[in-house]
Amino acid sequence: MGRLLYRPAMHDTVVKIRKKIQRETPGEDVAAIVSERLQEAGLSRALAEPISTHLELLYVGAFQWVRILLAAATEGATGEEQARAQAELLFSSRHLAVVLGDLVPFLERAEDILSEREEITHRESHYEREVAPFSRFDSTEDMRGFFLARGFSTDLAMEGAQGGADLMKIVYLQGRLAGEAPKAADLYALVAELVLDSRRHLLPMFTEGAPFLKQLETGIQAA
Repeated sequence: MGRLLYRPAMHDTVVKIRKKIQRETPGEDVAAIVSERLQEAGLSRALAEPISTHLELLYVGAFQWVRILLAAATEGATGEEQARAQAELLFSSRHLAVVLGDLVPFLERAEDILSEREEITHRESHYEREVAPFSRFDSTEDMRGFFLARGFSTDLAMEGAQGGADLMKIVYLQGRLAGEAPKAADLYALVAELVLDSRRHLLPMFTEGAPFLKQLETGIQAA
C-alpha cells in the first residue's frame, strides 16, 4: 500500500486523527464511560445510555469508513485496491445509515433538553472551534481526489470528502467525551454539531437511493 499524505497546511488535530485511524484500531467498550460523562454534564441516565451505546457504534463505523477511504487515497494504491475499497465503502455506508437513523432521534431529544438550560448561551463552544479544521479543503483533498478518480462528479466528490470530514470529527469527539466530562454548554454544542452534520450531510449521503450511494454502486458494477 502507498504512502498516506499529510500536507503542510493540514491542522495538527486533523493529522493526529488521520494517523490514529490509519495506525490503530477503534477503541471499543467506552459506552459506559461516555454515558457517565453525559450524565455528569446533565443528561438523564435514560437518555445518556442509549446515546452512548449508539454513539459507540457510530464511532466504530466512522473509524472504519475513513480508514477504508484513506487507504484507497494513498499514493500508489492500485486500481484493484481502489475498486475493493469502493465496495467496502458501500457496505459501510449502509451500516452507518442504520446507526445514524437510530442515534439521531436521541440526539435531537438531548438537544431540546439542553437548549432549555439557563446556562446555555448559544455562544460558540471550544468544541466547535476544535472540529472546524476537519472541514478545511486541505484536510480532505486526497479524499476528494479519490472520488474524482473513481468517476464521481465534482459535487459528489465534494460530498464524499465532507462526509469524511464529518466522520473524522466523530472519531475526535468520541475521544474527547471518553476523556473528560464536558460542561453543559459544551455538551449542547457537541450534540448540536452531531445533529447538524447527520441531518445536513451524512444521512443524505448514506440513505438508500441517495446520489452518492448510487454512484458507489455504479462504480462497483462497472468495475
